[in-house]
Amino acid sequence: MFESPSHFEKLEPQQHGLPSEFFTQIIAASENKEQISFLKNAYEERFPQMHESIEATTGMVSFLEAQKEVSAIKKAGETVPGKSYIDLTEYQFLFTHFIDSSGAEPELLTHFWKSGAAIAEKLNTQKQFEQTKQGLLTQVATLKVFKALGLNPKLSHPKEDAYNAIDLWANESDAIQVKSSKENPVEIIETDTMSFPAVEMGNTFYSSKQFDNAQRLKAKVAAYGKQLHKHINAYLIEIPLSEVDIITGEPSPNLIKTISEKMDKNHTTN
Repeated sequence: MFESPSHFEKLEPQQHGLPSEFFTQIIAASENKEQISFLKNAYEERFPQMHESIEATTGMVSFLEAQKEVSAIKKAGETVPGKSYIDLTEYQFLFTHFIDSSGAEPELLTHFWKSGAAIAEKLNTQKQFEQTKQGLLTQVATLKVFKALGLNPKLSHPKEDAYNAIDLWANESDAIQVKSSKENPVEIIETDTMSFPAVEMGNTFYSSKQFDNAQRLKAKVAAYGKQLHKHINAYLIEIPLSEVDIITGEPSPNLIKTISEKMDKNHTTN
């Protein structure tokens, strides 16, 4: 049953800007697209200042469904349409921007993550949700680190993410791909200077997986640079999840310090 318009008019915002009932209703309706659309429109009309929060929370339903479809296509050995990847990266752009801009509101983000986990359980996409959460949080952490170091980073366009593997830009010529890690320390790998077969850069040795990731990124960014008629530096950054707040994506002071030192070292040795 859809609620009457008067029901939403009576709702009062909580401290974080949205009534807790909103998240409960989205979870309950997660398998009903028509109900999700109705709730989204009703809450945006009642709480227009919370548009991005509502868009992100309701968007998690469509994102997880799309992710599930992509996984099924891959499992069947078929080619995933390019539009499917763009759809996913557009949602990821929305989520990353929302988390980054809502960092000072941990209660709101707690509701967002809890509702996402509950929706994933209903859709049987728990593993995909956890992987997405880790990726989003480390991207947000990297953005915040760069800002703390006085840079002006920006998220890549969804098409740049989908086709060129670029998560964000540190500046106009430095493209960044961010990977989350449960065990590895912080790494900043400049793909142009990694060698083979030693899998070495300077005095640092990397795993074959890191090498493969870096080489794929290098190839995609080089091809993109040719399209734009400019040279683009490609960097692969690995961020340990232990150095990131699991709700807000806030980086630890140690993460900021470590990345700052590694960036200074790279500039000194190049």
